[in-house]
Parts: sequence; C-alpha cells; structure tokens
Amino acid sequence: VRTLRDFPGTGRDPLTPVPAAKQREALQVLTQSFLAADSIQVSPELQRKLAVDFEERTDGVFRGENTPATDFSLAAMVFDLQRGVLNSLMSDTVASRLLDSESKSPGDALRYGELLTTTQRAVWSELGGRGDIAAPRRELQREHINKLAGQLLRPNTVARADVRGLLRVEAQGLLVRIERASQRRELSPQARAHLLDSADTLTQALGAKLQRGGT
Repeated sequence: VRTLRDFPGTGRDPLTPVPAAKQREALQVLTQSFLAADSIQVSPELQRKLAVDFEERTDGVFRGENTPATDFSLAAMVFDLQRGVLNSLMSDTVASRLLDSESKSPGDALRYGELLTTTQRAVWSELGGRGDIAAPRRELQREHINKLAGQLLRPNTVARADVRGLLRVEAQGLLVRIERASQRRELSPQARAHLLDSADTLTQALGAKLQRGGT
C-alpha cells in the first residue's frame, strides 16, 4: 500500500494499494531469485576458490580470538539469505497486510493463500519432478516445515483468524505431496529420510492441540 500525506481537499486517496500485477511480479522475483532450486548456482570450481583471509585469521589468533575455520561455507551464507526471505514472506505482518488489502483492492488482489502456495511451490519444487533432493535444498525445506508447523502449533496472539485456517490448508496439501514423493525410487537414503521426517512433523502439527500464546 502506498501512503500519501496530502492536505485535505486534494481528492487523492491517502491509501493506494499497489496493483495486484505488480505485487505478483515482486513475489515471483523473490521466490524465483532466492527460493527456487536454480536460484543461486555457484560452480564447484568457484567454490574451491573461496577461502578466508589468512592475514585477518593470523591477526585474530594474535589477538586471542577463536581461530576461524579455513573453509568458507557458501551453503551457510546462502541459507541465511534464504531464511531471511522465507521469514519475511511468512510473517504475521505480511499476512495482515494482504488480508487488509483484500477490501481495498479489486477482485484480482493478491491474497495470503496465493502467497503461501507460491512460496511452497518454490521451496518444494523437487516434489513435482524426478531425481534426488540436494542437501542445501533439504535444509531450506526443513526451515519451511518448521516455520509452518510452529505457526500451527503456537500462533501469534495478534495473528488474524484467517491466517491459521489458510496455514492448515497449506500444510495438508504439502503433506500429501511429500508422502507421494517419498515413494520415488530414485531418492537417496538422506532425501527419503528427510521427506519422511518432514511428513511426520506436519502430521503431528496438524493433529496436535492448539497452544494459545501466553499459556
């Protein structure tokens, strides 16, 4: 929503929702550039060239600091970036904004359920195809599962009523997709264990009693 601070009588609305097409475009940029399977690709050759600054490492040793590792973890850096995007998209603040915008925008408004589904499809894109699931992808998917299960089990006290219902529908649909994909023969033992564990987390979250905030 764009907010204007006009003097009375200008005839312009103080609140102007961003066009739905522009919102969907922004959502696609975030999901495809940060959360999709092919969003951040770095060749093994380049990864082997990434290392710590040994002069800074030596200075740190003489200052009595903990000795930093000589290996540079690109996967950890990428995961931190993806986790920040995921937490923002699944935040209660964004959910409230989208729910409020429905009454201010035409019928084609971007809705919270659409955001959840688009995010899920990007994070779990491997469920719709064949092949294995790489370790960095499993880590991102586990973060998504934990976030989803946590919101179901202990929703924020200020969360809107529709949010939990939509999250529950999203979790039920994801559980079906995960259980179906876990039967694929080409999965590695690690990927299969990841899917089974993720399915178990969702099953328990969906079947558990709701914990109210502050209790």
